[in-house]
Amino acid sequence: MMSGTATVASFAGWWREVRTEEKGRVRVMDFVVGQVAIVGTREPSPAQQDLCVRISRAFRDLGMELVTGAAQGIDALAASVWNEVCPERVTLVLPWAGYNQDVLVAGNRVLVYSDQKEWADSVREFVIAFPKDGKVVGGTGQTIRVARALGKRTFVLPGDLENLRSFYCLLRSW
Repeated sequence: MMSGTATVASFAGWWREVRTEEKGRVRVMDFVVGQVAIVGTREPSPAQQDLCVRISRAFRDLGMELVTGAAQGIDALAASVWNEVCPERVTLVLPWAGYNQDVLVAGNRVLVYSDQKEWADSVREFVIAFPKDGKVVGGTGQTIRVARALGKRTFVLPGDLENLRSFYCLLRSW
């Protein structure tokens, strides 16, 4: 077994020191290397559900931490993907209208903010949003507007899918 510490190059100040341990052929990463907020419609289409699961797994497996609101639909789906493997990397921002208690599992962190600006300001990296039928309205729309006003990188799907793919590839290369 080989142990060591590696410092990953800084990309907009997101990355932290990551300790890795070599165990046979498996490389275990102990630290979270960034944070993503995933929010969206409470009534996702099957295509949105599939895309949310695939995107959630990809960013989870990069070592990212999830921040979401725990509403039914996209929020709960993203949280369930992280909770399968690493519930300690899930931060739920509560309570929102539509708050879903079933999303909470042991290990999740819970934060209570007074408004969406305070919440969006706490998201250090970027936001992935799945609005209903592509319409930027409701809580998801408000989150998108606030995140953009605060200068957060924001991907609204499906329109920004190619930009998100490029961004993911860039993160993965670091």
